[in-house]
Amino acid sequence: MEIREVQIVQAMVKSKLPDCDYVINPYIGCAHSCAYCYAKFMKRFTGHQEEWGKFIDVKTNIVWALKNQLERPARTKYFEKGMVFLSSVTDPYQSLEDKYRLTRSCLELLAKYDWPVSVLSKSSLIKRDIDVFKKFSDIEVGLSIGVLNDGIARLFETTSNKVSERVKALHEVKRNGIKTYLFIAPVLPFLTDLESTFKFFQGKVDKICVETLNTDSVNWKGVREVLAAHFPDLLPKYEYIFFTKKRDAYLEDLSREVSAFGKKYKVKTVF
Repeated sequence: MEIREVQIVQAMVKSKLPDCDYVINPYIGCAHSCAYCYAKFMKRFTGHQEEWGKFIDVKTNIVWALKNQLERPARTKYFEKGMVFLSSVTDPYQSLEDKYRLTRSCLELLAKYDWPVSVLSKSSLIKRDIDVFKKFSDIEVGLSIGVLNDGIARLFETTSNKVSERVKALHEVKRNGIKTYLFIAPVLPFLTDLESTFKFFQGKVDKICVETLNTDSVNWKGVREVLAAHFPDLLPKYEYIFFTKKRDAYLEDLSREVSAFGKKYKVKTVF
């Protein structure tokens, strides 16, 4: 793993993502190396020759930069208060966060100025910052899980925490009175048991978000390799679903399923 410490100017940038106004990415790159990662496109902006998942840039001055944005509006580009998302193209709680504590420090600043925050990770390290989460008047904390089975998940997510560890972490956050959500992402046809997942988390989260598989060329390459090696019978089915006219019908069916399961298990859904 190539680790590089870098300096930045702006910590918080405006976002085009739905339901959030700004994003903070304390790191560039991600150690999880998920086969389906949609953020692989970020590599071309980094100057790295290593494959995505083999390098991380640590924004060592991000806390200083964020403090400037929050405390010195006359001297820096000022943003009106809005929902901040951590993070969009990295995992804010990947293993290096245990050492650098950049996510924690950014959250402490955001809590001080009472900014609304949404956190998303696939790391059980989120438990460490429950004390900081409690300082917010408006915060939600989510964990990303594509399939509940640890063995299947490991094939697509080679270095991330076990799903069972993420489940325990999310439950602990919830037990501490913090609003939580599950991010079922991506839905892997024939591998993600959507209804079983909704049933398992019934009453344990405040919201369930669902996202389909991103099959842009660089993302599909990683998924295709896993399918070919471990689920060869599924490969032609995926190609039919995602690369023919079937795709639109599949997405419509998936949307209806998400809505139906949300009503059945009495949980808010986002698709």
